[in-house]
Amino acid sequence: MRKKIFPDHICFEVTHRCTSDCVTCAAFFKRPDTSRRELSIKEIKKIIDEISSYRRKPYISITGGEPFLRSDILDILRYLEFRKVPYGIFTNATAITSGMIKRMKNLNPQRVQISLDGPKEIHDKIRRQPGAYAKTIETIKHIKQETKWKVLLVCVINVLNVRHLTEVAAIANQLGVDLRFEHVGFLTLKRLFQQKEITKHTLKITEASFVWDKNKEWLAMLDAGALYEEMLQIKKGKRKINIYFSPDLTKKKMEEYYSCSDEAVVSDTCYFPWFGAKINPYGDVFVCRGVYLPIGNILNNTLNALYNNKSSNNFRKHLKEKLLPACARCPWCASGDLCGAIL
Repeated sequence: MRKKIFPDHICFEVTHRCTSDCVTCAAFFKRPDTSRRELSIKEIKKIIDEISSYRRKPYISITGGEPFLRSDILDILRYLEFRKVPYGIFTNATAITSGMIKRMKNLNPQRVQISLDGPKEIHDKIRRQPGAYAKTIETIKHIKQETKWKVLLVCVINVLNVRHLTEVAAIANQLGVDLRFEHVGFLTLKRLFQQKEITKHTLKITEASFVWDKNKEWLAMLDAGALYEEMLQIKKGKRKINIYFSPDLTKKKMEEYYSCSDEAVVSDTCYFPWFGAKINPYGDVFVCRGVYLPIGNILNNTLNALYNNKSSNNFRKHLKEKLLPACARCPWCASGDLCGAIL
């Protein structure tokens, strides 16, 4: 009998609604599906009840879309606390009001990740959301004043902000919050074609086969050598915060990655299907954040049953035999942050 497994990390997309429309975002396939109903608070509590019943409770990343667009988001967070389930939040911080922060001040998320793409003009341009920068900075300051939360800024490196990374580091340092730089995710046209063919014929996936289903190579057309030197300078700089790079590439790997080479390999190992799971706002469950392959719906079965069903095990079996073309550029397995941002 096959030994049952259960995820250590669960990425829970509580909504696909968002206040931003980021040019770097791979979540284009996650536009709100008006034909489907988001999980109710009662249904979400039932999911949390199951998760909390396991001896080793997984870490839950509450994400979206923008999770704070849900009117019941505070109830969700409070219930996670009540059931003693460890959790973190990923937000762009533009939908969080000062009143919300006051009502959440006694909550204890392990980490609150907030997007910051550059100084004011750059951030708002990438977000395609006028006023986003001012609102984000204001919210971070309120969080720092009212709570003891561990805040982590996340900046996705791309051609639009690559000349402003030192400024981002300075902003984070001034705010007194840690910062993580992430490399923009994309597939080359060749890799994208290979991915579609394999997922269509082998995995029988006819919908969007990978989160980067639209080619976005232009976002990575930057000087990798100059980027590497800037990274070194940022690492050497004196500051009161921690700065991380995800993944932390060598100069050779960075140049290979940003050359848009079809042969570039950032990740040669797959972790997520064995340690992670994703639940979307409608209850669909996935064992890979990148490949659109629902293994069932949590309204019809338990997470434990879905995570160990035939579809899940067949997908893992395929990956054991041979990784998918898109796996070479997977940011989650490459960085080890299975519940990091959808870039």
